[in-house]
Amino acid sequence: MVTFMAEGKGRKKSKRVRRRIIRRLIPIMVALVLIAVVIVFSAATGLLQKYSHSTEKADLNEYFGLEEENEAAVLLDNAYSDEKAIIENDRYYISYSMVKDKLNDNFYFDSNEKLLLYTTPTETIRADSGSNEFIERNDTVYLALDYVKKYTNLEYNAYDTPNHLEIKYKWGTVNRADVTKNTQVRLAPDTKSPVLTEAASGDVVEVLDSQDAWTQVKSADGYLGYMENKMLDNYREEQENPVMNVADMVFPSQTRDSKICLGWHQVTNEAANGTLTDVMAQTLGVNVISPTWFSLSDNEGHISSIASASYVQQAHEMGLEVWGLADNFNPETDTYEVLSYTSKRAVLIQELIGKAGELQLDGINVDFENLSTETGDHFAQFIRELSIPCRERGIVLSVDNYVPKEYTEHYNRATQGKFADYVIIMGYDEHYAGSKESGSVASVDFVRDGIEQTLKDVPAEKVINAIPFYTRIWKETAKTQAELEQDSTYTMNVTSEAVGMAAAEKLIADHGVTAQWDDMAAQNYAEFQLDNALVKIWLEDEASIDVKMQLIKNNNLAGVACWKLGFEKSSVWEVIQKYL
Repeated sequence: MVTFMAEGKGRKKSKRVRRRIIRRLIPIMVALVLIAVVIVFSAATGLLQKYSHSTEKADLNEYFGLEEENEAAVLLDNAYSDEKAIIENDRYYISYSMVKDKLNDNFYFDSNEKLLLYTTPTETIRADSGSNEFIERNDTVYLALDYVKKYTNLEYNAYDTPNHLEIKYKWGTVNRADVTKNTQVRLAPDTKSPVLTEAASGDVVEVLDSQDAWTQVKSADGYLGYMENKMLDNYREEQENPVMNVADMVFPSQTRDSKICLGWHQVTNEAANGTLTDVMAQTLGVNVISPTWFSLSDNEGHISSIASASYVQQAHEMGLEVWGLADNFNPETDTYEVLSYTSKRAVLIQELIGKAGELQLDGINVDFENLSTETGDHFAQFIRELSIPCRERGIVLSVDNYVPKEYTEHYNRATQGKFADYVIIMGYDEHYAGSKESGSVASVDFVRDGIEQTLKDVPAEKVINAIPFYTRIWKETAKTQAELEQDSTYTMNVTSEAVGMAAAEKLIADHGVTAQWDDMAAQNYAEFQLDNALVKIWLEDEASIDVKMQLIKNNNLAGVACWKLGFEKSSVWEVIQKYL
């Protein structure tokens, strides 16, 4: 009995101990479970963050570089321009420079008289500041995009929030693809990259570049970004339908059916008009004569003239057309000042056309040289405007140009090739009076390059290549030590004078020298010592003229011009005519 009671008490005590232990373990177990849950949740969150797609939205104002409410980004050539459009009165305005460089270079803005001009073959259309076709903001001119579209084959789409424009003006084949699921266009090829815009299933995007997992696209709402390849299907190439709302301008041409053989007649005073018979006496096949009669005389657009009606009558009786030459050689005048004002250009054009009518001229030859870069746009507009009355009256308009080089691009030969009847290359002065080195006036490579570069902008049937009838006599003398210390770039002092063909050959013969053919220049070359100077001469003669005429024929040019009548040997005319 006693023993039994002792065992019962022990069992009760053991149960109580176990309960106490369990009660102590429960918080620990709960804590361990919570820790496990936290660990699992953290791991799952990490995996989710690693493999899920970010929903962060890109700062679109920053993306487009927008700073003002009335600005709009501009998408051109699948790239956003640094220049922004301006929104005023629900119209979009883009910069004048953007219009000229990308869309339509036939627009012209006169900043002096606040006029926007657009010239066609028959008229110059004007818009002033009151028309709201252009605005000026922060020293920049902006043209209304819908006004530009009136004269240009383009289309554009405008989007808001934020404001951006997509302008399309080039047409061809494009790569496109279909969006298969609702997805995002992202700033960079990364699922964590900010979202630019949403793309819906069925949207069509333009494919710009494909990578392993991502494709650069242009979205349907004008964003450039990236989409995952798995969201795209049906990659294809499609031909675009160009906008053809504006017909190409057609320029009725005054070009002649036969090849032009033009001779420039340097007339320095009225009395020199009486030398026409003399300069024509030994020529053969010349059908156009261009006397140097007119010159810009002041900064208001007026011209001086030493023209002669009897000269024109006599030339016509000889079967010659007369293209009166107008130059800008008067040192008292500022060509930029005249050409940059619409009203002053009008005076100049009116006087030239007036003289042409009064004298019954067949053509006007514009010889404006040494134009500054900033004058180029105004010169092009001058040619556009002058072409209209010339075309109306059947007056041939020709324009003289240097051999194309980077520093003469502002002469805008492409515009000349549209509006003028003939573009004349002055295929000489490779080395000129102020040259620091002796050299040919017109080596074969120089002439060839001039023709090839001009033909990139002007059709061959409008291109005339001018050849020189003169040669330069070069004299080289050694520099003194003091001169070398001042400028060691060139070791010789160089001077030259221009002479006719016969005079150059006589000088060589008088010094007992025989000229040798120079393959590099395609000219006969001679040199000799005269006192302390080395004389160098690259001759223009029958052989060199023959090479130049071959280039004219091989490129099927409109003809040849010659500077100047009276400097040639009679024998070169047979060479010239052989190719015409």
